[in-house]
Amino acid sequence: MATTQVHTKAAKLARRLATLDGARLGLLSTGKKNCDLLVAEIGDLLGERYRLASVRRWTKPSVYRFSPRKRMEEIAGQSDAVVAGVGD
Repeated sequence: MATTQVHTKAAKLARRLATLDGARLGLLSTGKKNCDLLVAEIGDLLGERYRLASVRRWTKPSVYRFSPRKRMEEIAGQSDAVVAGVGD
């Protein structure tokens, strides 16, 4: 029976924001059905509750693939908080 080795790296938790007031919010859709609607609605609700500095949306190229590293770095560099959704 073949075995598969999984290599993992230790990761640090992201810093937690005390509030979303003044934050740059990123919304990431996985590309799955209704996900764009889901994350947009969450963004609207958060915009009603907090004074967000900005809201920016991204969509993964495919629901079946990881987002490219460059895209994730772009999102991290332009967002203080990110909501990623699945949909359906």
